[in-house]
Amino acid sequence: MTAITTSCETLTTIIKANPRAKDQSEVTSLQKTISTLRDRLLHLENQLKIQDGNIQIERSNNEANIKSLQSLLDETRKQLQQSCETSQYEFNQYTEKVKVKDDEIQQLTQNIQKLKKNLDTAQDEVIQLKLHIAAQLDANMAKETSATNKAATNQQQHTYDTQSKPKVLFLGTSNIKAINEAKLTTAATVEKVVKYTLKENSSFCNFT
Repeated sequence: MTAITTSCETLTTIIKANPRAKDQSEVTSLQKTISTLRDRLLHLENQLKIQDGNIQIERSNNEANIKSLQSLLDETRKQLQQSCETSQYEFNQYTEKVKVKDDEIQQLTQNIQKLKKNLDTAQDEVIQLKLHIAAQLDANMAKETSATNKAATNQQQHTYDTQSKPKVLFLGTSNIKAINEAKLTTAATVEKVVKYTLKENSSFCNFT
């Protein structure tokens, strides 16, 4: 475009400086050339303005896009940072919960071991108690069996003695009430009968 402007100026200078070039046809030709060059120059200037406007618009759009992208990048960076902080916080919380649960599990394991030990001890004590009770029952049963056998033997002996001994009637009035007839003799079975009058004694003897 600068070259075209320079050419127009050069042609104008030539026409003014060269009297011979003032022939009408030649002048007309040169003027047409100058006009064509000026039109071309004007067209190029317009295109340049349009191109410059487009460049400005594109630059503005690019700047706006850059600002938007920068803002989006900053927002994304901020969100990522917040997300990282939140994730780190949640991770720390989860780690703390896991630690608490692990401590609880260890405590429960210790409690279970203690309870198992106490249960084993209690079971041993129960077994010992059962053995002791069984031994006591066996001893008591042996004693009861021995006592039963002895009582049966004594009863049999008493029955035998009672059956084999003669019966004696010990008859009297109130003065014999204090006498224990069983201690009078072992050779006979004494039956004590108290009668308060001689008439009763006589009647009883006659009845017997």
